[in-house]
Amino acid sequence: MAARFFMPTQRHTPRLRRLKAPARASSTHEPPTNRLAVHNRTSTSLGYLGTMEELDPELAMDAIRHHAAYSEEEVPQCYWAQEWELRAIRVVDLPENAELSVQLADALGDLPGVNAEARLYGSKGNLKVIVTHEAPTPGDLPEYFSCAGYLQMLSKQVSVAPPGRSRLTYANADSEFPAWLAEYTIEVEGETLYDLALQGHRIAHQVESSFLDKTSHLTSVFEDLTESGHLVTIADVDRVDRAVSAHEKGVALEDLIANLFVSLGGLQLDPRHGRNLRTVNSEIDHVFYNRGVTPWAHGSPLVITECKNWSGAVERSTLDSLETKIRDRGGQCRVGVFISWAGFSEGFETQLIRASREPFLIITMDGQGIRRAVKDGNFRSYVQTRYEDAISR
Repeated sequence: MAARFFMPTQRHTPRLRRLKAPARASSTHEPPTNRLAVHNRTSTSLGYLGTMEELDPELAMDAIRHHAAYSEEEVPQCYWAQEWELRAIRVVDLPENAELSVQLADALGDLPGVNAEARLYGSKGNLKVIVTHEAPTPGDLPEYFSCAGYLQMLSKQVSVAPPGRSRLTYANADSEFPAWLAEYTIEVEGETLYDLALQGHRIAHQVESSFLDKTSHLTSVFEDLTESGHLVTIADVDRVDRAVSAHEKGVALEDLIANLFVSLGGLQLDPRHGRNLRTVNSEIDHVFYNRGVTPWAHGSPLVITECKNWSGAVERSTLDSLETKIRDRGGQCRVGVFISWAGFSEGFETQLIRASREPFLIITMDGQGIRRAVKDGNFRSYVQTRYEDAISR
């Protein structure tokens, strides 16, 4: 029977660790004397330990046969094998046309982190170790990672450990998928199932350890950088000034503000809409979720922005537009940020004073202030200063 690789959309239940097999018997239990007891257990291990002399290898083979699939229409049941079972079964003794799915965590331990599980999968002569890596949903990803970036980093670790033995075989990085997955296969060889499993598990351990180290390092770097907003450089600011057309000017400023705000930590760009959220009555440049660690946005679940990269200072009518957008958020937005690259007119500033009576706060920023803050590496302090100016109007 031709090997059928594990496809997550058909055979994998998301959130593997929360749906782990039912509790198994205590390791102090004696081996069952009735082999039919094995056949009455679905997706579990025999649940006991012992020496090779004490345990009957036929029990392990019975369990493998019972959980295997024997036709293209069948799907093998996941079997949680113990180490002694893997050691007891030789590859040459496997039944013909039997496709196996043997979970390796009980026999060899969990992989590093919490997102990956390994299994021995395939049929006699075509057995591989398959690792399913469940990535965080887009809303749970670290702010410095996109779905594609997370997947690319995992793919890189798969490709180099070791060359030619492992490859990414499936990936779903669609942000609409509830628990997107990646899967890689590892070529293995050996006399017993244990030989194959151990070989593949060691490579998977190397991949996942390396991946965990890389993401931990990125987290550390990100935390260091976000202390001062250094994820954005003066070159990014220069792009705003160099933009020519009205469209280019608008996009350049929106990109800069999105990156600056995310670099502060605690603010997450709405993953559903990103930038330029279109509503029935208006368009909002950015919608940020406040994750509760942004002092100047305390008490505001949402923070929205209005970005204007015009040749001259903005007039008071543009402030009316932002106020309306804030009111339309159903009380969920209590802080809005107005960024005008060329500054604000006197009429705008006067209207800001009147707006201080509203149950929300509007913070203003201009191009000169942003440029100076990025150049000096103190964008966080700049935002705090602008916030203090707003509450003192």
